[in-house]
Amino acid sequence: MRPQSYARWVDPAPLEVQRPRLPWWTMLPRKVLLTLSPIIALAIAVTVAVFVARRVWRYPLFLFGAAVLAGVGLAWSWWASARLLAVLGLVGGLWAWRHGDSFARVVLRQARSEWRRAVVYAFRWRRVMLFSGLTKRTGHGLHRVHYPRIRRVRSDGWRDRVSVRLLHGQCAEHYATQADALAHSFGARSCRVRAYRPRRLWLDLIHSDPLAALLRVPALTDPDAGVDLARIPVGRTETGRAWVLRLLDRHVLVGRAERPGPVDPDGRVQVFGIDPKGGMFQGWGGWWVCRVVCTRWVSGVSRRW
Repeated sequence: MRPQSYARWVDPAPLEVQRPRLPWWTMLPRKVLLTLSPIIALAIAVTVAVFVARRVWRYPLFLFGAAVLAGVGLAWSWWASARLLAVLGLVGGLWAWRHGDSFARVVLRQARSEWRRAVVYAFRWRRVMLFSGLTKRTGHGLHRVHYPRIRRVRSDGWRDRVSVRLLHGQCAEHYATQADALAHSFGARSCRVRAYRPRRLWLDLIHSDPLAALLRVPALTDPDAGVDLARIPVGRTETGRAWVLRLLDRHVLVGRAERPGPVDPDGRVQVFGIDPKGGMFQGWGGWWVCRVVCTRWVSGVSRRW
């Protein structure tokens, strides 16, 4: 006897592919399309112009530089473009050598911002927003998904500031709850959320700690030299800029805990007290003050001790 076959025919599953959605005006009758063709052409031209303007606004350095090099190569030769690129590189190197701060602020920061926007954020933005649950749906299908938009990207080297336009029904708390997920998705150490306008917020994606390295103590100012009491450098902020303290026209209050720790026996840390009122506040000194500087006017003579 032949073995019975238990194979059964199974109908194939339907192909789950969404049909492409065409603009609504393509479904209009042909006569109506011919009548509205000037308006449609104008709308398409405006859309293309807005698209190009946005790309130029977001990547001005790369697009303008590429356009100049391509124009020189087509007008003369590609060797001329290579020589122009070499000259620009030499000028940029001299600029960075002589004035590093201005070069980093004008050129390096802009180039880094454009590069990170194109490679890090624009490339994976929609996927990260979808997986993090920061999108909104207005119907069925992927074509009904709305995504938050990136408005601006500013890279400072140690952090990236990403300006985001929120969707309707969103607030900063929605992004704060997903801060860790956003940091991991974009390769950052942490993410801070700051709202600065209605439906606008900044995502501060921290990549490194600029204060991890120890700062060298600045040299003491010559007593005979003038000191700008409106801008006294006392340290460095996390942005890398000088942290200045204004002593003129204001009161400065510094709080501390009693006996926070032993004084450095090597003398690398010294505490100086400044008392403009003749020592009535800092005159008692204390075990933690190495020197008290104050001024008392007696017969027009300034005494300092």
